[in-house]
Amino acid sequence: MRKKVLASLLAAGLLFSCISVQAEAEEACNHSYTQINVQKHSTGGYNHTYTGTDGTTKVCAVTVGTYTYEKICTKCGQPGGTGSGTFEDHSTNHK
Repeated sequence: MRKKVLASLLAAGLLFSCISVQAEAEEACNHSYTQINVQKHSTGGYNHTYTGTDGTTKVCAVTVGTYTYEKICTKCGQPGGTGSGTFEDHSTNHK
């Protein structure tokens, strides 16, 4: 019986020390927000023409929309801010 109590106390102490070490590590993290998760939502688009390098007229399809992003700390996973904006994606680099 005494061995079971001692083993239980030892396990509880070990668990508590692991939790406190993890909490200290998260507090000490400098939050290097190098991972950015982006979500795009297309709202429409259009075509436009341009003159290629060979002198011919070419067509470019453009998709327009909005995006949101969230920065995540790559060391501890803590969110570091969000943002949003608009975008235009061209189907070609116009060469």
